[in-house]
Amino acid sequence: TSLVRFFVLFLCLAGLYGFFATAGDPDYDSLNTVLTYSMATLLQGLPFLVLGILCSSALQLFLSASFIETFLRGNLLQGMVSALVGAVLFPVCDCAAIPVFRGLVSRKVPVPTAMLFMLAGPLLNPIVILSTYYAFMGVNSVVLARLVLGTVAAVTVSLSFLGYKGLEREDFRQQVPLEFCGFDATSGAPYGK
Repeated sequence: TSLVRFFVLFLCLAGLYGFFATAGDPDYDSLNTVLTYSMATLLQGLPFLVLGILCSSALQLFLSASFIETFLRGNLLQGMVSALVGAVLFPVCDCAAIPVFRGLVSRKVPVPTAMLFMLAGPLLNPIVILSTYYAFMGVNSVVLARLVLGTVAAVTVSLSFLGYKGLEREDFRQQVPLEFCGFDATSGAPYGK
């Protein structure tokens, strides 16, 4: 991870150097425009990324997996509503959605409910909603359309797995653990612990 941090820092410093080295030179206007937009995108997205990491880490530290599972194991309607509410309350990045899904299915959460949580988590969490609001300069109709259409799509895809029983028979704990965003796919715990 220290190599990744070094690489990201190097890219940021190289971008800043390129921006200041070419500032005011008309021959480098197009390069300057690319560097300006790249840095603006990075600086606008960074606070939301940090906020998402902090919220997700706090929730994983203070809420047990069994607490979440009790709300998702009820009847299908209760589980799907709980999955949608959980998607809003518990920010899950898209790279952690698959390990969370596999962990829920291995704990006997129905496939459609786990699927809905997996699909709706990266779409409906408050950090994504805020970043969409700021990215589209406060146009509420775009934010509302994203929320409604995304929810409809997630529910539709989840309900298409209503009769599927293949994953419920799988025991993911006997498979080789996969690492996504530092989390073990079988337990949801930080990898290696």
